[in-house]
Amino acid sequence: MLNKTKHILSLVSFLLLQGCNTYQTFYSETYTSVQPEHPEEVLRLDLSDQNLHEVPVRLEKLTGLKMLNLSKNPEIDLTSFISAIASKETLEVLILDNLALTTLPKNIAQLTNLKHLSLNGNPSLMWDETFQNIATLPIEFLNLQYNQLKGLPQEISEIKTIKDLNVSHNQITEGTTFRHLSRLPKLYSLWLSYNCLKQLPPEIGFLAQVKNLYLGNNQLESLPNEMKNMKQVWVIQAENNAFTSLPKVLIEMPKLFSAHLNNCKINTISEAFATQKYSMKGLLLDNNNLSEAHKKRWTKELNNFFLLSIE
Repeated sequence: MLNKTKHILSLVSFLLLQGCNTYQTFYSETYTSVQPEHPEEVLRLDLSDQNLHEVPVRLEKLTGLKMLNLSKNPEIDLTSFISAIASKETLEVLILDNLALTTLPKNIAQLTNLKHLSLNGNPSLMWDETFQNIATLPIEFLNLQYNQLKGLPQEISEIKTIKDLNVSHNQITEGTTFRHLSRLPKLYSLWLSYNCLKQLPPEIGFLAQVKNLYLGNNQLESLPNEMKNMKQVWVIQAENNAFTSLPKVLIEMPKLFSAHLNNCKINTISEAFATQKYSMKGLLLDNNNLSEAHKKRWTKELNNFFLLSIE
């Protein structure tokens, strides 16, 4: 029975991740050249790692372009590229990873349908100016991984359309960051994985609008009580951390459905999980330090769970 429910939980987790992760945008064909026979058919263009300097002549003829990847071209004239595609109201996805950027050109504001922007691996960016330059765009997914960020400036709160924010693989510790993020009314999914976090600042409790929280692969030993104020959180993924007990604050999160704490060091579960009511119906505790007696007891005790795996 446990194996069956584990597979169900894995499937549900996969679907949840796919539903939240707009980083993957699918089109029928990806071109790696601007010399296609029928340029009007090009929807997705990957020009990454091609040592680009100048704008390819035929780029302006790609009238239906939806996604453009310019990553790993550190000598690129980004202002010229954006000018060449600025008239394309179809462009929704722009990937600018690993370009050694210090700022984004102001004409990026002309990409009036841009919903997805990836700026991974640009640690020298002036973030206050960057966020100001994109504040008027309808950006829903902002990807900021691998930027050595300890925090985010208040200017990020001006991008009111953000739904998904990925700041994994950084060094986020500043509590003011969460105060700024609390001013983003549509922020539903937040990735804080791989930030070497030993504890979360209590200000994370200000994120009352967040539904999906990803905390995996940090060094967390506990979760702050202020997380009970995160009244919309539905899924918490906090695998590969240093928890030794199942965090009691999970009981106090009113809409929490699923918590993933596999591959931690959990050896005890509070009696509160046997005596108090809570909304959680899915729990993944595989590869922890629970004794066989604890596993047997809690498998029976948590019989109200729809999804449970504590192998």
